[in-house]
Amino acid sequence: MKNNDVDKQIQKIEKELDKLKKQKKYQELQEEKEKLTKELESNSKKLRSSKYKTINGSKEIKIPLLKSKSIFLMILYTFLTLGLYVPYWFLSRQNNLNKLPSKTKVEKWIMLVLMILFGLRIITNVIGDTSKPKMEDYYFMNLNESGEIIVEGKNLEEYSEKINIHSAFSLIYSLLSILIFIFLWTLSFKVKDILQDSIRESKMKNIKLSPLWTFFFGILYLQHKINQINKKGIYTITKTVNETQSKRIGRIELIIVILLSIVFFLLFLLFLVHI
Repeated sequence: MKNNDVDKQIQKIEKELDKLKKQKKYQELQEEKEKLTKELESNSKKLRSSKYKTINGSKEIKIPLLKSKSIFLMILYTFLTLGLYVPYWFLSRQNNLNKLPSKTKVEKWIMLVLMILFGLRIITNVIGDTSKPKMEDYYFMNLNESGEIIVEGKNLEEYSEKINIHSAFSLIYSLLSILIFIFLWTLSFKVKDILQDSIRESKMKNIKLSPLWTFFFGILYLQHKINQINKKGIYTITKTVNETQSKRIGRIELIIVILLSIVFFLLFLLFLVHI
């Protein structure tokens, strides 16, 4: 064979070898890609199927810093506890609210005073209602000498005293209601400012708080915004499963104790009035 023919043959073989090398490299890369894809899918399935994470032998779970709550349940709890759930809502969230990135803080004494005011208003309302005298017990209709119907009274001094007592309790009830409104307004706007600062810090532009809705709907509107923040998963804390379960049980027990206390106290007051 001539030299030119040999060179051409060698070049042809080298081209074939290059093709084989490229094919082999491509196949190796394809296999590596498939392997990594399978590993990624496997990890994703594990994350979706496992609610808890085990650290140092104990099961832990990430939960929102501020607990989400059904607005319907909040309305129900407020009704069942005669309004005492409102200060409890602030009190139960005070520590975690103060952990958010905000210069505004919620003081515990304000919430305790608010709870006392709510309790005093319930007591004042019950005593005021039960102390109100019935007109039919003190006034009755009679006929005069000419046969005309006239209204006569008996024990009018006692009736006047009871009216004065009832008026006094009504006035106290009104004053307590005004104080409660002021404290609620102050606390609600403090919480609004804290949430607004934390939203600004996390750069969540699609969540805004309205002063108007805060004024009219208070904790219901604030909780609605907290639920929206929790959906973003921005502010969370890690707790063990046992801690979350024991806290849940503790809150249920607290609500039951409050309800029973109110019922027994109201029954006791009614008993004293009717003795």
